[in-house]
Amino acid sequence: MGGDLDPMNRAHPEWQIGEYPRFGPAKDFKAETYLKQLDLAQPAVRERTVNVTEELLDRYCVQGLELDFQRRPHFFKPDEAIDNRHLMTDMLRQIRIRAIRASERSGNSVEVMAKVWMNMSDCWNLGLDIETWVKEGLIDTLIPTNHYFFAL
Repeated sequence: MGGDLDPMNRAHPEWQIGEYPRFGPAKDFKAETYLKQLDLAQPAVRERTVNVTEELLDRYCVQGLELDFQRRPHFFKPDEAIDNRHLMTDMLRQIRIRAIRASERSGNSVEVMAKVWMNMSDCWNLGLDIETWVKEGLIDTLIPTNHYFFAL
């Protein structure tokens, strides 16, 4: 998700988020790395994420994927997160398709888990449409957490 060691980040610094969020759960986390994270509104950034998932599923026999949307909760420019939530949902659709293909190849279930903020409005403000993910069956397990502890 960016940083100086990331070739895509070095090649396209204009794709960096470049600003701190002003609302939602990430507003209090002022880590400099957030500024350098790549904006998932960029098609190439989302495509790379899907491609890494596909490579993982092709090369290794895994039982599942854990997508951690909570650890670095900054995916889009702050004022664009809500309007771009469909882009994140589409990326999850692509990841789900690859997990289904891996399941069919191996004969074993490959589950998709998502770690998210435990407050649905916080997720929405970050560009995560959890309700749609659940309704469409894009994830098998939803793990709500408050950054330090799992919600019960």
